[in-house]
Amino acid sequence: NSNGGDGRISTEYGKLIYEVKNFGNDWGNNEVQSPEFALSGNGDNYVVEFKAKASKSLNFVFLIHDERASEWKTVAWKSLRMSEGEAVYSINCDKANIDSVYKIFWQFGNSANAENHDVTIEISDIKICLKNEMLEK
Repeated sequence: NSNGGDGRISTEYGKLIYEVKNFGNDWGNNEVQSPEFALSGNGDNYVVEFKAKASKSLNFVFLIHDERASEWKTVAWKSLRMSEGEAVYSINCDKANIDSVYKIFWQFGNSANAENHDVTIEISDIKICLKNEMLEK
């Protein structure tokens, strides 16, 4: 899904490809969403990882939204910069009780990106993992 921006989304061998002609000024203008998925437990135990790259460096917001909530409710939210080279991004979920149906959002529309045109964004290897406490010590 892409809202308000001038772009096209496709998938190829498990990779999401978002070809953007123009970016809007608001985060939601260029928004990519995942399908819905169920998740439960303590949010602090989860980390989301994905690989991504863009043909030009971009600002973006990554978030996970509770689709059953009556108002906007995120269980993860982070503002990041996507580089031209492929990188792995890791985002910790919030310290909250998670027990619902969720969607992942990548939001690219903002005034910092508005000057960019004809950008290709690739996102792959999306994983929701339990944190390994041994690695954190």
